[in-house]
Formats: sequence, C-alpha cells, structure tokens
Amino acid sequence: MSNLHRPAGITAICIIFWVIGGLGVLGTPFTLLSVIAPESLPGGQFNPMVEVFYHHPGIKTFTLISAVLGLLVTLAGLAGSIGLWLGRAWGWTLSIGYSAYTILAVVVGLGFNILVLFPAMNEATRSMGSAAASSAIGGYVGGICGSLFGLALPIALLIVIFRPASKAWRDQRPFPPNAAPGQPLPPV
Repeated sequence: MSNLHRPAGITAICIIFWVIGGLGVLGTPFTLLSVIAPESLPGGQFNPMVEVFYHHPGIKTFTLISAVLGLLVTLAGLAGSIGLWLGRAWGWTLSIGYSAYTILAVVVGLGFNILVLFPAMNEATRSMGSAAASSAIGGYVGGICGSLFGLALPIALLIVIFRPASKAWRDQRPFPPNAAPGQPLPPV
C-alpha cells in the first residue's frame, strides 16, 4: 500500500459488515435446523409457522435454498470486506456482487413473503382465534420491516465504495482535495 490512508467510510462499512456478516454465518445453522427439524427447537408451544413449513413444500424449499445461498453470499461478502479493508480490486468486485445479490434477494424474498408465505400463514391461523391472527400480523410487519432493513448494508456498501475517495484509495492515486463529488479522477 502507498501512503494513502483508508477512507473512514471503508473502515466503518468493513467493521459493520464483519459484525453483521459474522452473525449471519453463526445464525444460518439455526435457520436450517428450524426448517429441517423444527421439532428439535426448544419451547414446546404450538407454532403455526412450523405447520406451514410442514404442509407447504414450496415455503420449506424456498427457505432452504435462500439460507444456503445466503450463507455462501455472506461468506463471499466477508471475503470481499477483507479485500476492501486491504484496498484490493477483488474486494470491490466481491462487495459489488454481494450487494447486487442481496438487493435482488431481498426483493425476491419480500415478494415471496407477500405472495406465498403470508397467505399460507393466514390459512394456518384462521381457525386459531384472534391471538394467533394478531401474532401473524406481527410476523408480517416484522418480515416487511426486516426485509427493508436488510437493504441498508448493501446500499450503504455501494455508496461507500463508489465514492471518489474510496476509488482513489483502491487505485492508490491521490484524491485531489478540491475535487467536487462526481468529478472524474485524474488518469493513472
């Protein structure tokens, strides 16, 4: 590396990604367990979501595929964040790929939830009374809010890595201090 300093945005986004990505990697086995063997989960209370997974193979399949792909993409994103930290071009490439996949996955997942999962939950809780219906509504709101929150990191990552100072650091060329945002950098 040259004497250029890593931009603060790159430092912050890498640390945030390491925390969130690490939690994602650690949490994926529990997601898979809840789909593959839901009876092994603690609690012992009836959960209508477990019934939906058992009786709706599309939901179970979608969740399994999403969890496995999500784990692989998260691992690639963690590797990309290491590359970002080091200022390597492959880190940018992996990070852009992670962001693009994650944004697409959130949109597809949200559409799946609205079109398939929520109607299945309505059907499962219909005969259970108002408490189950209220719980389902809480699940819907949580699912939508969680999906929207899931867009924050990939969008922030794209904003940070496409800033001129970040690109200049990656390319190891001085960033002109008086350059306006969006102004092209001088050639190498």
